[in-house]
Amino acid sequence: MPSRRQVLAAGCLAPAGGSGCSQVRESLAAGGTGGETTSGGTDTDDASEFRITVTDGDREVELLTGADVATVGEVEPARTADAYRLPITLTDDGADSFADGLREAGALEDPDPHRLRTYFEGELLSEAKLGPGLAETIQSGEWEARFLFHVTDRETAQEVREALESA
Repeated sequence: MPSRRQVLAAGCLAPAGGSGCSQVRESLAAGGTGGETTSGGTDTDDASEFRITVTDGDREVELLTGADVATVGEVEPARTADAYRLPITLTDDGADSFADGLREAGALEDPDPHRLRTYFEGELLSEAKLGPGLAETIQSGEWEARFLFHVTDRETAQEVREALESA
């Protein structure tokens, strides 16, 4: 049975001021990711706290962890739908890891088959289609390593914020 967080959290990553995902799916049922995860993010004592991966066929490539977050803003209402967003800025190493992982997976050249998955405390919070706008911005070198993490549950957004602040 899915946890409360899995039922309530449907998220999205969007570059600050732009559109980063073109489709959001409800969190997957408990039971794992169904694939292998390749680490590419920064090592952390508790990598399961917060991490983002990209799918690449039957495997996942880790893009970043909470240790790659430089700053996290206040939880704020999203402009659309009944949801909340959390502004996040990555460290330079985190931005490089994020872009390199997307490149390694082939997601920047062909974003359509790739999904960004966000995990918190070992649970899959969201799965979103990588939008071509975000892929193009990263590829052009114009991405400022900032994005908005969207969730439907304010409590979950606040828990993620607190964990990232203490990382």
